[in-house]
Amino acid sequence: MHKRKITDTDRLIARNIRRLRELYGLDRRILEEKAGISYGILDQIEAFHKPAGKTIQERLSKALNCPLSEFYSGETTKKVREPITPYLTKRQRRLLNMEENLTNEELEEVLDYIAWLRVRRSKGKG
Repeated sequence: MHKRKITDTDRLIARNIRRLRELYGLDRRILEEKAGISYGILDQIEAFHKPAGKTIQERLSKALNCPLSEFYSGETTKKVREPITPYLTKRQRRLLNMEENLTNEELEEVLDYIAWLRVRRSKGKG
C-alpha cells in the first residue's frame, strides 16, 4: 500500500488539533479515548507522520466540541518553522501562550529587557 505524502493542509489540521487539545488542557491519550480512536494515532498526526482522515477529523471535532472547519482555519501556504523538538515543557508552553497575547510594543519591551538581563549576567560572571 502506498503511503500518502503529508501536505501543508495536513500540517495545518495537525497544528490546529494540537492547539485545540492544549487549549482544553487534554493530553493525547484522553482525547483519543474521548474520540474513540486508537492509541498513538494522535501522536502520529501531531508529529506529521500520518494525516488525519475525515473519520478521525469528525471524531476529534465531536470530542473537542468544535466545528470541523476549526481544523482548517489559518494559512496553509504560510511557511512555519517547526520546532526543533516537537514537544514543549509546560513552562515553555505557558511562556509561548503569554507571548501570543502581547502587542508588538510589549514584545519589544520584553525582548529589550531580556537583552539587558543577559548583558548584566555576562558582566557578573566575567
